[in-house]
Amino acid sequence: MMPDGREVMIEEDLVFIDLEARNREEVIGKMAGSLVKKGYVTDGFVEAVLERECKFPTGLPSAIPVAIPHEDAKYCKRSALAVATLKEPVAFREMGNPENELPVRLVFLFALNDPDMQVTWLQKLSTLLGCTHFLERVLSTTERRALVMELEKALGKGE
Repeated sequence: MMPDGREVMIEEDLVFIDLEARNREEVIGKMAGSLVKKGYVTDGFVEAVLERECKFPTGLPSAIPVAIPHEDAKYCKRSALAVATLKEPVAFREMGNPENELPVRLVFLFALNDPDMQVTWLQKLSTLLGCTHFLERVLSTTERRALVMELEKALGKGE
């Protein structure tokens, strides 16, 4: 079933377990590159996400630090979520306090083709980020399919 702008696809090819990266640019490049390769976004998406992250950092100081990079709908053909657990923490600047860097372990990269849904999906995810148990389950998951199922359940896909 194709997403209609309100549905966000989560698939195994967009999940990275123990991703190795030296910096946030490399993390975003690998994740956004997978969205380009799968046809969810246009080629300009990678650069746009990197540029937005420089201007508006997305690191969140949750129990396990998380980053939620994203970009405008104009680069998105179909809505999807790429997810990475990082092998080693990577520094992301903190949202709302960009002078502070956080040792991020989880990254959720949204590509949303309906601009009206950005706030809704970010709120859904933000609610989950307040749950330490959820973050620990995601970080400890070792199989991509299991992580997809965990996210679909937590985000209420199919409801």
